[in-house]
Amino acid sequence: MRYVLDTSALLSGRTFEGELFIPPGVMRELRRRGTTPQLDAFIDTKVQTLSPQEESIGKIRVKAEETGDIKRLSKVDIDVLALAAELGATLVTDDYSIENIAKLMQIPYEPVMMPPIKEEIHWKYRCKGCGRYWPEWHDKCPICASALKTSRPKTK
Repeated sequence: MRYVLDTSALLSGRTFEGELFIPPGVMRELRRRGTTPQLDAFIDTKVQTLSPQEESIGKIRVKAEETGDIKRLSKVDIDVLALAAELGATLVTDDYSIENIAKLMQIPYEPVMMPPIKEEIHWKYRCKGCGRYWPEWHDKCPICASALKTSRPKTK
């Protein structure tokens, strides 16, 4: 079986079997956090580093814009999703925004240590000042000019 691992999967200490892949950004994140000799050896012998194609990245970005996850995903997160989609691989992550996009795009995924997401989420944006909700991102609230944050819509 093929797996694309995000940074949390590698840092978990969990063992993985099968064909393992990461985009280059995962290695950069690991280096910033610091790795162990065991993790370095595992990556050097068991994990292939591949860059996703721009077309795949674009498809992930479009879906992330639709859901509002674009403000919650890093470039590395988008690359992980794009690579999993390209390879038809199972994505291994504990990041709920990554899982949300994977679920919507029918990319198989499995959690590392946390329970998986239960429902698909389409985020809204809430003003930190006046509390108004907006369906799309603004750098500042159109009403009071305060910063916006992503907010989970209230369920009925």
